[in-house]
Amino acid sequence: MGLVLLGACVGPGQNKLAATPTAKTKANTGDAPPASTDDRDRSQQVNAMDDMHAAQKAHAEANNTPPKIPAPSPAPPGPPGAAQPKTEPASPETKK
Repeated sequence: MGLVLLGACVGPGQNKLAATPTAKTKANTGDAPPASTDDRDRSQQVNAMDDMHAAQKAHAEANNTPPKIPAPSPAPPGPPGAAQPKTEPASPETKK
């Protein structure tokens, strides 16, 4: 019981969630109403998943957590015996 109460208190507040771009967009309500019970069940399931996705996106926006992008991997080494890039030797200092 205590974990559920603690979990409900963690995260951004309602005002911060309501100010996110996801929360300000309108839901797609242009679909025709379901014609049968199977269509109604499917429609309710799709709407529930859309609502859950929108809520997760709004929480991420409110927390300002950018998506994690993996760091680019370094260039792989060439095959053994491959030519190495030419480097210039250090120029000798000239004394005057």
